[in-house]
Amino acid sequence: MSNDPNAKLDAMVGARIAQGSNGSLFVGDKGLITTGTYGEYTRLIPVEKMRDYKFPPEFLTRSPGHYRDWIRACEGGDPACSNFSVAASFAEWITLGALSLRFEGKLEWDSVNMRVTNRPEANEYLSPTFRKGWTIG
Repeated sequence: MSNDPNAKLDAMVGARIAQGSNGSLFVGDKGLITTGTYGEYTRLIPVEKMRDYKFPPEFLTRSPGHYRDWIRACEGGDPACSNFSVAASFAEWITLGALSLRFEGKLEWDSVNMRVTNRPEANEYLSPTFRKGWTIG
């Protein structure tokens, strides 16, 4: 195998694809970014853009796996990677993505009040509805 880090990355990505791994592809004005299922193996496409690219330093603790992550947090180590300070904004972002599939055009989001401001009908999807006799208490 080549000593070129991009060739090594391409080989790892190719192996993951052959195993049926999932991932993401982000399309922008200047090119593409692809990642593995959990953001691993991130790379720019075309591959020439990776030659001189330096990744920013990691600022979130990487998970050693769901169970180990939870145990580490319970034992007083780093907070769980899915703790609410991280997961809440992620959940908000995912919810807005799902909401955007129901409405054409731009949705204007007021993050302080957790409301869509330009399409009031979109707000009905932001809170659950319960069947008669059921509540969260």
